[in-house]
Amino acid sequence: MENDLVLFSPVGTTDPITNCRDGALLHICRAYRPREVWLYLSDEMLRYHQSDDRYLACLNRLGEETGWSFRARIIQRPGLIEVQRFDTFYQDFGELLRELRGEHPTGEILLNVSSGTPAMKSALNFLAGLSEGRMTPIQVSSPLRRSNPKREALRDFVAEDYWLCNEDNRPDFENRCEISETARLMEQVRIRAVCSHVRSMDYHAAQRLAEGCPSVPETVRQMLQAACARVQLDLDTVTRLEAAGGFSFLRVRQRDLRELVEYLLWLEMKEQRAEYADFIRGITPVIVDLLELHLKRVEKIDILRYCDLRRRKGAAGHTLTRKGLSQTPEGERLLEILDRNWVNSGGFKDTIYTSVQLAVILEELAGPEDAALIHTLREVESKVRNFAAHEIISVTGETLMRRCGHSAEEIMEMLWQLCRAAGCRLPKETRESYRQMNQEICRRLIPGEDPTPRP
Repeated sequence: MENDLVLFSPVGTTDPITNCRDGALLHICRAYRPREVWLYLSDEMLRYHQSDDRYLACLNRLGEETGWSFRARIIQRPGLIEVQRFDTFYQDFGELLRELRGEHPTGEILLNVSSGTPAMKSALNFLAGLSEGRMTPIQVSSPLRRSNPKREALRDFVAEDYWLCNEDNRPDFENRCEISETARLMEQVRIRAVCSHVRSMDYHAAQRLAEGCPSVPETVRQMLQAACARVQLDLDTVTRLEAAGGFSFLRVRQRDLRELVEYLLWLEMKEQRAEYADFIRGITPVIVDLLELHLKRVEKIDILRYCDLRRRKGAAGHTLTRKGLSQTPEGERLLEILDRNWVNSGGFKDTIYTSVQLAVILEELAGPEDAALIHTLREVESKVRNFAAHEIISVTGETLMRRCGHSAEEIMEMLWQLCRAAGCRLPKETRESYRQMNQEICRRLIPGEDPTPRP
């Protein structure tokens, strides 16, 4: 089956054969057998090609003796004399490689970074690094593992004579090709950038960058996918990826409690990243859930039994009703509390229940410490929720402190305190689970090193 390799190669003064050994162009073709070869010829190399066809003559001879078939494309640059300018080749090679990729969208592109001038080699190495693994730069070592001897008279090239004297034609020839160290260095730079994104909890950026790193293990790719799903609170996907990859990020496994805890961790991530607008908007849902959980676990009251599920403006919601509350002694007690707090409005009326009603009930039923905590959180919510939801405004730490008298960190601590007050007994390392996840991802990317220091 024909391989899917394409070679892009500048042509230099040691091509195609020098000192009785392959030049880099011929040697890469001997080792890899690409199905298509693009030859880039500056003014000087073009003149040699036009005088004796030396490059294609030797490539064709290699094909005849090895059964290798290929297509060749000659890229001519007559007048290109200033071959020392990096900018020239960075732009020209970039355009040609985009064209090559368009013609071979699934092929593997090899770049000869041993032929041509230093500027040509540097430009190709740089473009390979920017390609995020889609192009492979190939370095060919000199037969002597040092600089080539004084170059031969280039005008006196006779392809057949050079071919017969070429020692690399032996069946046991030494393959001097290797992936350029520059490519490996660029790969390591990208991997460390992936870790940097992970440390800053920008998992989607980390995942995108990792896609261009061939050396990233499949398990790490699954971990990054799980991290992305986690910050989107897609916990079913996280669980599936954990099982497939053999790792564990979620510390709480009880389904209803797991969703609550992961939401709190998501909210804490927003606080740590100073994304205060999202943080404020995220407070209300979790306060409702925590108060509902407190009623159920501590006070043994299931508030939903007194609610009707009604549709309003196209969405279903739980409506707390007088009729429902009046059905039991427990409900009548709750109704009495609600009526007392809405006496100026003629008593409690059927309404979609929110943290307002839950807080009113718990401030009477809970112990003094819990009641004070609930009251404070309810005040914080009422002061900051509306301005973040309905105003176009920059929300900073100073804005938050000025509006409600508490920092985001203090609010987060109160939410965790309310979670504990609601009877949640969490694993000790729960709040460290994001940091531990980050450490595990980066440790697998850079073995033997812990690139995620403690905050």
